[in-house]
Order: sequence, then C-alpha cells, then structure tokens
Amino acid sequence: MIAYSPGVNSDTDPGIGQETGRPLPNIHLQAQRARLGLTQAEVAESLAALAWQHDRQRLGVDATMVSKWERGLKRPHKLYRQLLCEMYGTTEDRLGLRPQQASDPLDDAYGADVNRRRFLQGAAAVGLAAVTPAPSLDRLVRALDKPLVDPAAVAAYASIAAGQHEMYWMSPARPLYESTVSHLRLGLDLLRNTSGRDRQELAAGVAHSALLSGRLAFFDLAERPVAQRCLDVARDLVTESEDADLAAAVYGHMAFLPGFAGDRAGASDALAPAYRFGRRSGPRLRSWLHSVDAELAARTGDTKRAMAQTEQAGEALTSSGSDPAWLDFYDPAAFASFAGYVQLLAGDTRTAGATLEKALAELPISGTKQRSMVLLDLATARAATDPDQAVELTSRILQTVWYPNAQDRFPALRKSLRDSPYREALEERLRPLATLAS
Repeated sequence: MIAYSPGVNSDTDPGIGQETGRPLPNIHLQAQRARLGLTQAEVAESLAALAWQHDRQRLGVDATMVSKWERGLKRPHKLYRQLLCEMYGTTEDRLGLRPQQASDPLDDAYGADVNRRRFLQGAAAVGLAAVTPAPSLDRLVRALDKPLVDPAAVAAYASIAAGQHEMYWMSPARPLYESTVSHLRLGLDLLRNTSGRDRQELAAGVAHSALLSGRLAFFDLAERPVAQRCLDVARDLVTESEDADLAAAVYGHMAFLPGFAGDRAGASDALAPAYRFGRRSGPRLRSWLHSVDAELAARTGDTKRAMAQTEQAGEALTSSGSDPAWLDFYDPAAFASFAGYVQLLAGDTRTAGATLEKALAELPISGTKQRSMVLLDLATARAATDPDQAVELTSRILQTVWYPNAQDRFPALRKSLRDSPYREALEERLRPLATLAS
C-alpha cells in the first residue's frame, strides 16, 4: 500500500533536467505513456482513479498537468510521482523524476537494464513512426533480439535517419529533436552488437543522427551544452565511419559553438580538421567550410580574414565536383546569406543589402528558417537609408519558421534605429519574435 499525503492537488515543484535555463522534455514519461497507448487525459484519469482506490482521495490532476510534466515545465509532486510509478510499474529513476543535475541527452531512456525491444517501440511511438515505414521499424525490432545486427537493420536505421533529416526544414524543432535523440540512443545501442563492415556503415548512420540532433539543439533550441554532447558523439563516430565528407561537416558544425561564444582560437581548432577532411569534397561542402570560417572570423573581429574567406567560398562554389546527397543546408542562396552577414558585420551596409536581397530572392520555399535570419540582416542593412522598409521587413518574419539563433541579430537592428522615430515601431515588431525565442 502506498502512503499518500493528504490535500495535494497541484504540481508546484520546479521541473528537472534544465539546460541553460530552458526546460528539457521528460522523454521517459512520454515513452512510457506511448508504450501503453494512453492519451494525457487518460493518464490523468488513471492517476485519479488510483488515488481514489487507495485512499478515497480526490485529485485535481488533468491533461494539462500531465503535459507540463512531460514537457519538463513542472516536476510532479511526491504523491503524483508515487502514482506514476505504480501506474507504469517502474521507478522514479526510470521515469526521470529524481532531482538531479541536467541530464545527459544520450543517457538510456529507461536505465541500464532496460529491455531494448520495449525501448525501441516506445521511441518509435513518440516520434520515429512519423517518418519511418513500418518494415524499417520491424527490422530494427528484430535486430535487437539478435546477437549481431544484420545489414538489413543497418539499412533500416539509415533510412530512418534520412527521413528525419528531410523533415528538418519544415518541422517543429522540439518534436523532431526528441525523435532524433531517441533514434541516436537506439543507434548507440545497436553499435554494441555490430561488427565489421556493418558496424562501419552503422557508425555513419548514427553519426548523421548525432549531427542532426546537435544542429537542432544548437540552431533551433538554443541548448548549446546539449549540442556539444551530440556533436562530440558525431565526431567520435565519423572516424570509425571513414566518411571524409561527413567528418568535414561535423567538425565544421563544432566550430560554431566556440565561434558564437567569441572564441576564435577554439573555432580555428575545430575548422582545421574540417578543412583536412574536406580537401577533396565537392564544391558546396568546401564553399560551406569557407563561409563558416568567414562568419566566425567576422563575429570574432577578424574582418580581413572574413572577407578573404567569403571570396574563397564564392570561388569554391563555382568549382567542379560532386557533393553528398545529405548536404541540403548549403547552396548559392545560403552562400549569399553568409556573405551578406559578413559584409554587414564589416560595416558595408550597402553591399550587404544587395547581397541579402539576392539571398532572399534565391531561397527555396523550404528555406523558411533561413528566411528569418536573412530578413533581420536585411532590415539592419536597410535601416540607415530606408528605416520604413527595415521595420516592414521585421513584420514579415512572423510568416517564417522562427530560428532562435536569429535573436542575436536584435542588438544590431535596434542600434541601427535607436535614434530614429521608427524605434517604437521596431520594438512592437520584435516583441512577438522575442516571445517566440524564449
């Protein structure tokens, strides 16, 4: 018999698993609910029924409260933790309900002794099924019961990773991130039972999952420590995969973390191996590396290097060669957006405006996230000569998929209109964007 504390009807404890002040979802609770096929309302009803059955106590639990627990916004009170453990037949540790330091996003969702078949089925229910054909999931489920993972399971894993990658540009970031991290955990588990050529191919697939998880954590969710952990995993695996293009992309992404923090030396340390791995890569990948170098140099005050790298990026883009199919985050429009931002940081607002107009015109329909960045940069470039257009450009951002990292453009834009009569109108436009970024 569980002992209950009387009079509890709300969840007032702070959420756990915080990362840089932002709540992290409790995927343990989500996956357990998915395992039983329950809605959040049904979970609330079950908890209320258990409390009444044990102690004739009426609880004020509802679907909204369950949702807050699962999103990491609230930590359930002790009474609810006890009820959840009883309902799911497990412990607080395995439900992610113990107070602790920020959890590692790659920790096993249920603990070290979890049944891996159940983990895969739960992970699929909270995200993988949305992008995965049933045969692929079936192959992975069967693979978990075998002493060695076979080539069909390796191919199934890669197909799921590719599907998640394709969803990046048009999907809400948080649900996709939860799905990619679940898939990443699964891949790390499968690697324990894989050897030889199959292991090498699986390592490449898991590295792709780690890279996508890191991109989502950094660019879309502004959770940089999580991004670092995911990219560290990707870095460790690309060596085993022997995929030079993928290695160049991973190290190039790793350079963003120190670069955005103003650490030029750290960014250079990450870019050095990126250039080595990418020396025989196709034109877009080599151009992207130079563009990354240019932006990070501009951010850290090295304008001369920034302009030189921008020129090299343009030259590389016109060279011959072929790029991997997964390189969908860089094209001529992306190059123009990088170049325009570098020109803007260098103080050449006129050239930056023309370059950014070109980027805006060339962005594909799927480039909604990039569009928010370009619109903010273009507004800053136009502020001195056409402040009315600058304010109008910010209102168009609400029609895009918001990129949290675009918020670091706000100070420059505010400064450009600080002494103009358009300042209040600008703040009115930026207010909802700041809400989206929080």
